Amino acid sequence: MELPVSPLEVLALGLEYVRPVLGALITVISIDVALLLLALLGFGGGFRNAGKAIKSSLMLGGVVGVIALVLAVPATGAGFNDLLGWIDYATLLGAGIGFGLAAAVISYPPIQLLVASNSRHQARHFTR
Repeated sequence: MELPVSPLEVLALGLEYVRPVLGALITVISIDVALLLLALLGFGGGFRNAGKAIKSSLMLGGVVGVIALVLAVPATGAGFNDLLGWIDYATLLGAGIGFGLAAAVISYPPIQLLVASNSRHQARHFTR
């Protein structure tokens, strides 16, 4: 049994879809990796209060997910009454969850550095 398209064709199609935002995507990923490396090296307090940073990132991701859920249907030019079956709703929910998780992952390194540096500053203030 032969596949109708090759994996290379699928990769080319995906690249064509992402190409308009590829520069911004590379920039954001580079900044996130740099911030994560700074946290790994202990700059700004390292991974102090990591739970607080994860919670904040997930809350931000939840807000972005809900906004994506509400705006996804009108962005396509359709209306909510155009959603017919469970597949439409599952796709909409999956897109909202995907955008929310992407926002949480992207926002985690800067939030971690902010929370850790703030906790380090507060710890230094209380020990004086």
